[in-house]
Amino acid sequence: MLFPTLDFFCPFYSCFNLKLVFEKWPLIWRLFLLLASYFFYSVWDWHFLLILVLVSIFNFLIAKLIFQNFFGKKKAFFIISLIYNLSLLGLFKYYDFFRVSAESLLERFGFPAHFPLLEIILPIGLSFYIFKVISYNIDVYLGKIMPTSSLLDFSIYVSSFPHLLSGPIMRAGDFLIQLKDGGAKKIENLAENFALILMGLFKKLVISSYLILAITDDVFAVPENHSSIIIFFSYSSLFLGYLF
Repeated sequence: MLFPTLDFFCPFYSCFNLKLVFEKWPLIWRLFLLLASYFFYSVWDWHFLLILVLVSIFNFLIAKLIFQNFFGKKKAFFIISLIYNLSLLGLFKYYDFFRVSAESLLERFGFPAHFPLLEIILPIGLSFYIFKVISYNIDVYLGKIMPTSSLLDFSIYVSSFPHLLSGPIMRAGDFLIQLKDGGAKKIENLAENFALILMGLFKKLVISSYLILAITDDVFAVPENHSSIIIFFSYSSLFLGYLF
């Protein structure tokens, strides 16, 4: 689900309205947020939901060990958290790249090697929630925040669906405080925020899409049919499209 689509707007609008119903009961409201985020994530492929849950539980527990300096091994537990999270990211995202590179390097030195081919599908949003928990552990390690005592709140932080697929990575210190007492009772600067959303949608759906799809696609499909100047302006349009 991409942000500027009805597939995203419908669940977002539903959650926004149900928040007004459930905010009187903070626990029910937080449970609803977690279940809504898990449902949103599982729509793509529910099998990867287990990874999201395990990452949440592991980092919730190890952050407590880091903060408590358990057995005087604060740094060791922090390193363990980094190894776990980055290994998980590397396995799903970079295994095949490193497999091919390692085989090529060994064959160059006369050592033919064939590492197992793992046809692994990259779980959607993996990079974002992995770096989110890493930033949380860093803040705990540096003493910037205390680890939350609520696994429910931490799971909401990790899986919050508006940030899950394409960021931005919100710091735990800024996010977790918003879950207290049923969240904010009113939205500050609603008109200004709504105007920013509309401006962003206009840039994405009108300017960016037009530049990328209407102008550059034909040039990139058959560049030999176009002059150097047209190709140059097409690359410029592509850059401006991504910039917007």
